[in-house]
Amino acid sequence: MQFTFALRPEELSVTDPTRLTTNQTLGGAWTDVFGRGIRTITLTGNNGWRGGLLQSGEDMFLSLRQAVYDGWHQRRRLLLASGQDPSAVELIFTDNLDGIHDVVVPRTFSLHRSRSRPLLMQYSIQLDVLRDATTALSLSDEITDALSNPLRWLLAQTGLGNVVTMLGQFQDYLTQGLNILGAARGVLAQLVDTAIQLFQGVADIAGETEGIFTGQNSLLLEFSTQYALAATSGLEALGADSTLPMDDRIALMQAASTFADGACTMANGFNVNQTIPLITPLFGASMCSSTGGGDAASQFMLDNTSPFESMLDPGTSILTVSSGAQAAISGLRLDPLLLIGHSDDVISNFDAMGNGVQVAA
Repeated sequence: MQFTFALRPEELSVTDPTRLTTNQTLGGAWTDVFGRGIRTITLTGNNGWRGGLLQSGEDMFLSLRQAVYDGWHQRRRLLLASGQDPSAVELIFTDNLDGIHDVVVPRTFSLHRSRSRPLLMQYSIQLDVLRDATTALSLSDEITDALSNPLRWLLAQTGLGNVVTMLGQFQDYLTQGLNILGAARGVLAQLVDTAIQLFQGVADIAGETEGIFTGQNSLLLEFSTQYALAATSGLEALGADSTLPMDDRIALMQAASTFADGACTMANGFNVNQTIPLITPLFGASMCSSTGGGDAASQFMLDNTSPFESMLDPGTSILTVSSGAQAAISGLRLDPLLLIGHSDDVISNFDAMGNGVQVAA
C-alpha cells in the first residue's frame, strides 16, 4: 500500500531532540546527556479540492488515512492475530526533496476543517521515526546494499507501478466519452496502452533481476525511457493548445507529467550491466607459433564459424519496434515549444509509436 502526495504538504517540520536533563546549582549548571531522542515528523496540508484525474480531494484524504493510519493498524492486528510479529509491518516516509527516507509510526492523524477553506479536508500527521530506512540492519545487508543498492530499485519499481496506475486513470478519462482532439482520442488511448505494456514489462524484469538489466532487457529499459520522453514532449505540446477545453488541457498536462516521472524513474532507478565479450579467440597464429610459445590459430578459423555469432548473440527478443515508430520517437525528442502549433504532426507520430511497438508477454 502506498500513497503519493499529489500536492506537497503545506508544512513539513522535522524535530531532532536530545535526551538530557539540565540542573541548576549554585556553582553553575550541569547536564546529564543520554544520547539522541526520538525524531518526529509533522505534516500538514491538503490534497486539493479536485484531487486527481478521477479522484476528489475527499477521496485522496481517505486514501491517505487508509495508507498512513487505518491500514497500518489493520495489518499489524492481522499479523498479531495469526501469531506473527506485528513489527514486520513497516510504514516508510520518503521525501526526496529533503533527503528523508525513514521507517516511521503514526502517532496522530487529524482532520481539520476551516471556515476560510470550507471545501478542503486538511490533514495533520505526526510521525515518530524508528530508524533510517536506508540503513542496513546487519553486515550482510550492508554488503548487499553496497553491491546492488536494493532500496533504490525497489523504490523505482514501486514508482513505476504508480506511473502505470496514473496512466490507467488517463485511459479511463479518455473512455468517458470526452472529445479530446476529436478523432485523436483513439490514438492517445493506443499510445498509453503501449506505454503500459512497456513500463509493466520493465517493472516485471526489475522484480526478477533486482533492478539489474543486461542484454535484451537493457534494450527494453532504454527504449521505454525514450518512449516516455517522446510522449512527454508531445503531450506538453498538445496541452498548450488554448482552443481545447480546460479539463482536457489539464488531463493532457497531467499525463505528460506522468510520462516524465516514468522516464526519470527508469533512467535513475535501475542499473545496466555492460558485458565485454572475450576477443582472445579472434587472434590468429603469431609468427612464433611454429616454434612454441606463440598464439595458436584462431578457433573460429579452425571451426569455420563466424566470430560475430558468438560476440553479438541477439538472444530472445522481447521487443519489436518498427522503423516508423523509431522515427516518430526521434521526431518528438524536441523542445515542446517547437512542437506547439503542430498538433497534426504530434498525433501522427503518436499513432506510429502506439501501433509500431510490440512487447512479448
